[in-house]
Amino acid sequence: MADTLQEASQKRTGWLQFEKLEKGFLPDELALQFNIQGRQFVTFVPANYVDETRNALVVMVIGTLEDGNYLVELPRETTAGGSKLRIPEGMLLEG
Repeated sequence: MADTLQEASQKRTGWLQFEKLEKGFLPDELALQFNIQGRQFVTFVPANYVDETRNALVVMVIGTLEDGNYLVELPRETTAGGSKLRIPEGMLLEG
């Protein structure tokens, strides 16, 4: 049975914790690496989307799944393709 998505009445921002940060190809770009349930993801984003003190990337929270996980949209697509990801509750930071 597929998980049911409870969409947020008002989309909100949250912060996704990442594991590794490197300079991107462009002067104001960063490459971020994060692991979600055993899968590695990489995305290239403008530096203003990143809080380096918290090791976190700003994301848009689309909704909550029945199992407590979140569906979020990243500012840019990952190298695996797509900008929407399902993430565990513990990876999403508020504020």
